[in-house]
Amino acid sequence: MTPQLDWISAFIFLGALQAFILSLVFLANRKKTSRYIGCILMTLAILELESFLNYSEYIVWVPWLVNVSPPLIFLLGPLSFIQARLDL
Repeated sequence: MTPQLDWISAFIFLGALQAFILSLVFLANRKKTSRYIGCILMTLAILELESFLNYSEYIVWVPWLVNVSPPLIFLLGPLSFIQARLDL
């Protein structure tokens, strides 16, 4: 099983990198609402990183990231709710 890197996997990785950088920008801000947006983006970046690893078959090299997405999906709901309540 050889890992495959093609255009799709490169775009997935660049999207994960972009979400990670944006989450760091939002987390560095002092506002409460932007910190929740940063946490949401960090969660999405980890989810996207796992999808990149699964698609490109590099997941065999990082077994601690196998099935990390199901618990993180349940984290998105409360974070989005709290962020929406703070915006009101």
